[in-house]
Amino acid sequence: MTGMDVLARSAQILIVDDEKTLRLMLSRAMQKEGYQIVEMGSGEQCLTFCQQQLPDIILLDAILPGIDGFTCCTKLQKAFGDWCPPILMVTSLNDQNSVDLAFEVGAIDYVTKPIHWAVLRQRVRRILQANWTLAALHQKMEHERLLMEQLETANRELSRLASVDSLTQLANRRCFDQFCCKNGNGCSENRLPCPSSCLILIVSNPITIPTGTNPEIPVLDRSPA
Repeated sequence: MTGMDVLARSAQILIVDDEKTLRLMLSRAMQKEGYQIVEMGSGEQCLTFCQQQLPDIILLDAILPGIDGFTCCTKLQKAFGDWCPPILMVTSLNDQNSVDLAFEVGAIDYVTKPIHWAVLRQRVRRILQANWTLAALHQKMEHERLLMEQLETANRELSRLASVDSLTQLANRRCFDQFCCKNGNGCSENRLPCPSSCLILIVSNPITIPTGTNPEIPVLDRSPA
């Protein structure tokens, strides 16, 4: 049994047609392929069902009592957007305007009556396979997006840990170096030592400058306040 066969057993097809005999024929043909079948006789019933549960594909007649298939398709697209199931129009209308309108309102394919059953089976199979492939691609993209977010979060945390003292959680020398080189006067470009080294030396090892040794150096007043 192939992967497609496994998916087929779980696929649900919603058949919407007001002709009971044709619904029965469609149901039997699709059940032979292993699909689960739900039948509805009007556009209103189709919309109500989809509000509760979305099928994998909808076989929708264009000519229906009340809400016709074109209007039903429009409402489905508006209600569910990207989550709307693929819609295959199955109708006796075969004029160019009807075909164009079906695709304009969101139908993914169009089959005319009388139905060529082999063609219908292949089109349903192709549509389901394409829809499952697209869903798998979206799932993969979402998984990769989540992984990228986790990676970015981990990188930010590593950068933070590398810039703080593990004991005090205060900014360490590397943080000062990066800040000074980024906001200083181009020490990296001129290959000059980063001023944080001097800053740490002055803070950690204060020195007394003799008074009057150099008039250009300001004298530090270290007398008690």
